[in-house]
Amino acid sequence: MRVLFVNRFFYPDHSATSQMLTDLARDLRHAGMDITVITGRQLIDNARARLPAHERLDGIEVHRVWSTRFGRGHLIGRGIDYLSFYLSAAIKLFATYGINQVTIKDIAKEADCAEAALYKHYSSKEQPDS
Repeated sequence: MRVLFVNRFFYPDHSATSQMLTDLARDLRHAGMDITVITGRQLIDNARARLPAHERLDGIEVHRVWSTRFGRGHLIGRGIDYLSFYLSAAIKLFATYGINQVTIKDIAKEADCAEAALYKHYSSKEQPDS
């Protein structure tokens, strides 16, 4: 079985979501599952960190995508960091699985948001600027 996780932070970051995802991914990998993680290249307490774009950790395929680096100092910058991460993650999903295989439901699930939130801003995945 193949499992794909998308989370802004992953090992070696020490945030709670990173630690939980790292533990879950390792447990599932040890159970024989094929695990891929799409995550960011920075650390929660170091927006300037530049973790490797691709690596394999304990048999887990880790792809780190670009995002802005405003950090946690200001709410607006932090929001832009999250938005840029999720857009980069969606692009990575499209590049990996093809635009015809990725649905708005997939993007919403991976972005941990409601489909309606995406449709409020985008009419479809084919026309993100409409």
